[in-house]
Amino acid sequence: MKKTFEAIRLYLGIYFLNPAAAFLRWWGNELLLPLPASARNWLTGTNQKILVRVHDEAFQIRAADAATNAWSPFGAREHEPQLGSGTYVLLVPASAVLRRTVELPFAATSSLHEAASFQIGRITPFEAEQTYHATRQIVRNRATKTVLVEVAIISHTTLDRMLLQAEQCHIKLSAILVEGDRGKPPLDFLSNPQRPSIGRGETGWRPMLVASMVLLLATPFVVVYRLNTTAKSLGAEVATASRVVPRATAARSQLEALMAAETFLPERLRRPHAVEALEAIARLTPDGTGLVRLELRADDALLSGFSSDLPDLLQRLDTAPFSTPELTSPVVNSVAGNQNRFDLRLRFRVAVP
Repeated sequence: MKKTFEAIRLYLGIYFLNPAAAFLRWWGNELLLPLPASARNWLTGTNQKILVRVHDEAFQIRAADAATNAWSPFGAREHEPQLGSGTYVLLVPASAVLRRTVELPFAATSSLHEAASFQIGRITPFEAEQTYHATRQIVRNRATKTVLVEVAIISHTTLDRMLLQAEQCHIKLSAILVEGDRGKPPLDFLSNPQRPSIGRGETGWRPMLVASMVLLLATPFVVVYRLNTTAKSLGAEVATASRVVPRATAARSQLEALMAAETFLPERLRRPHAVEALEAIARLTPDGTGLVRLELRADDALLSGFSSDLPDLLQRLDTAPFSTPELTSPVVNSVAGNQNRFDLRLRFRVAVP
């Protein structure tokens, strides 16, 4: 299969059409970015991974699958045949990376990188615009519906200096990882929506044409599938809301009724009972006053009768458990004797708890 694609490339004259080759190379790289690294390496024929680190302001390299962990200076003659034959991974020193753990809601997992960017100003002395950051999920807590996320932060100044050195040495990076980190998935500063602006590693052309056509043909089906999934999800949310709203409305009505009852009953209980009101009226009514009508109601009492000293009666009734008495009709002077006919309303005083 490799020979077939090599023949197609030679037939199309890609070697002689430099502008077209550059465009197709860029296009193919962008189409392959969503794929896992292992799939990209298999499609492009790039299998060897070369680790790069900065030591004493100079680059050192070694193969990722080397038998020893010995590092060699970049550009050493014994490593010249390896250059360009693999993917380069930059390892930034762990001392230059600030790592923090934050707790985010489940909803943030769909855009983990963006959600973590809002936490940088809170958990570090830097602003999000001053740093690059990478994230990875650690633990999902279904009880609290939260997810524990590890955030690795490095300043623009530190990483940009390394990237500038890599560009000057013509090193095309495929990942930027933290040296010594063994967590899964790796903290890759290059695999995020706001990755540092640096080119990816060179890729081969053997299966590029077929991969491009497959991805182009699959795009409409992927879009339709995602729209269908979104529509089903929204339909389920609407159905859930239609069941929850009536229950919430009923619960709110019940709560309002309970609150009204809680306010109403204590006020009623703080008012005097009928026996207490009768005892107070009998005690406060002076001699020379006769009642012909007495009506006890929820908030007040109505009195009608005759009195020889109405001002004294009004003064006596202006005490607990009554408030200021009010005449509800004009006073009528009796023809026989020195008696005045009256109609009064007494309001009950509410006892202070």
